[in-house]
Amino acid sequence: MDQQDQQQLDAIARLHAERMELERDGYLLTSPGRTEQKALAVVALHIFLWGWFGTALAGAMLGTLMFPLIGTVLGFLSAGIGGIVPCILTSLLYAISRGRISPKLTMAWGGAMTGVGCFAQLMPWPILLGFGAVAGVFGATGARLSTRRSLKRYQFEEGLGMRSYHQFSILDLMLLTVWLALFLTALQIVTRIAMAPWSTTLACLAISLACALAIETVAQLSGRRQSRRST
Repeated sequence: MDQQDQQQLDAIARLHAERMELERDGYLLTSPGRTEQKALAVVALHIFLWGWFGTALAGAMLGTLMFPLIGTVLGFLSAGIGGIVPCILTSLLYAISRGRISPKLTMAWGGAMTGVGCFAQLMPWPILLGFGAVAGVFGATGARLSTRRSLKRYQFEEGLGMRSYHQFSILDLMLLTVWLALFLTALQIVTRIAMAPWSTTLACLAISLACALAIETVAQLSGRRQSRRST
């Protein structure tokens, strides 16, 4: 065996070792599914579970800062229970849009809606709008970080977990209409249960969407800076 063959074998062994290390760490990129339906279902389920968990942890962290120990438990429970519906709706938004909307952004919105919703009944006092925004930032951050962690092993391709905006069709419009109907129905039910005026509900939605977009923008800018430094 000459030196060139030995170098090729060493390179193959090194690549195999790196692949095994990535697989042990859970960062080996794989496709979420062989068909679009399976890929969307797998990713939607993952982001719901992880986004919901991250939202609950964010609630516990915020509660700890406000009231240690007792606030931790109350924050975790309130965010965990209150985050079920928002996280389901936002994970469905990703699946129904067929990956056109970022799963990290959708779950950040779910976390923000949960955080702001915890203060929904207190919103008539303008001074508490700030607390709702802070809770929304915590929820959006927790949901986005946990969702980002859950998606590290997936490699998205066109038609398998993501789609381009220019391929929008009538089917996509029908699916988004169905999601909008579900969203408005859930919104009406929650508004009636909380006995809150629609002005308060719309204010909560606006604040939560602003929190999610702000966290997403900061994350995108941070990622661009890191990529520039690496190059």
